[in-house]
Amino acid sequence: MKFIENKFILQLVENIHLKREMNNRRISWSNEFELVKKIFNNIKASEEYDNYMNVSDDSYKTHLDFAIEVFKEHMADFELLNHFYEEKNLHWGDDIYLVNPMVVKTIESFKENSNPGFALLPLYKDREEDEQFIKDLFRQTVVQYDETKQLIGDKTKNWEVERIAYQKYTVHLKVNFLLMVFWINSLSILKLKTN
Repeated sequence: MKFIENKFILQLVENIHLKREMNNRRISWSNEFELVKKIFNNIKASEEYDNYMNVSDDSYKTHLDFAIEVFKEHMADFELLNHFYEEKNLHWGDDIYLVNPMVVKTIESFKENSNPGFALLPLYKDREEDEQFIKDLFRQTVVQYDETKQLIGDKTKNWEVERIAYQKYTVHLKVNFLLMVFWINSLSILKLKTN
């Protein structure tokens, strides 16, 4: 069966870095038979699957392109799969917009001659630098809170800053206010780093 012999999927199954990550993070799909079956049936019923199974081209590119298309069209936004991830991680709803493009880039990074030791794309460009940036951002947010609050107040003349930040029934506005504060301070940090 062509699907089972997909050249990219076989590379993924043998990839030692993926195996290590799955082991370290204790990821196993063995208890999720029904979910996996539903995902497969969704893929199998698709036009992409039918086209892939009937195309005579057996090139690596055909297999890779199919994997990318299946991920984008039948996994990235598959409601049951997203619900599963949300149960595992409360932040999945936010993370999905970062994770899905990274999965596609990782798939695209594979080549026909990629061996089982082929490295997956890293989660961080530079982990230490990213962690330092977050620490600096948090510190600057605390240190410059009053100044940033004033800056936001100057730009929102028709709103009371206290209402934006502190309305008890509007948690969403509180989060947006904090995001504005973080964003303003992150721009300040980036400006300092480029000077």
